[in-house]
Amino acid sequence: MTAFAQVVLTILLMFHPHYLDKETEVERKSRLTNLAVAIDDVGDRATCAGKYDVKDCKRVWPGSKTSLALALLTRGHFESHFAKNIHAGKCRKWQCDAVKMYGKTVHLARTVWQLQWEKTFKDEWDRMLGIELEPSTYAAWAASKKIAQTYRYCRKGRGVSACRNKRGAQRVKYYNRLNKKYGKKLRANDNVR
Repeated sequence: MTAFAQVVLTILLMFHPHYLDKETEVERKSRLTNLAVAIDDVGDRATCAGKYDVKDCKRVWPGSKTSLALALLTRGHFESHFAKNIHAGKCRKWQCDAVKMYGKTVHLARTVWQLQWEKTFKDEWDRMLGIELEPSTYAAWAASKKIAQTYRYCRKGRGVSACRNKRGAQRVKYYNRLNKKYGKKLRANDNVR
């Protein structure tokens, strides 16, 4: 695990476990390690850094790897509190934008970032369920693309909130709090300036 991923893991472990999570500290750390490594990897991919610093890389995120990591951490915190069951793709009947269709509960959103299907991440959609590293990476990549799309639409929301979101100011405030507390540590290990 890189030093950047280690700082991301420290932040993830700082969040209180979801009140319905039934996992040991070791299980939680293992699961969140997958998310930290995934966030580290997609930060490089979205900014064309590290192993993605190649000629045909298309930069998705206009900012630094640090700013994207903070946006992913903020969105995940607000959307799911990084709950284990949501991460595993096992949403309860009231979670994940549940609706009733033909007498059955259907969950419209997936992943700890609560993404609803859209063309932007159609290639990741069927691959992003699970707590293992690979689905966590697909989920983080899809969330990165969504956050970048949101940022292009509304820059003042830093990608964590759409301009018209009633709770957008809360999210931006939380992002700023994370940045103040952990931004320097992340930037010290961020290979994108």
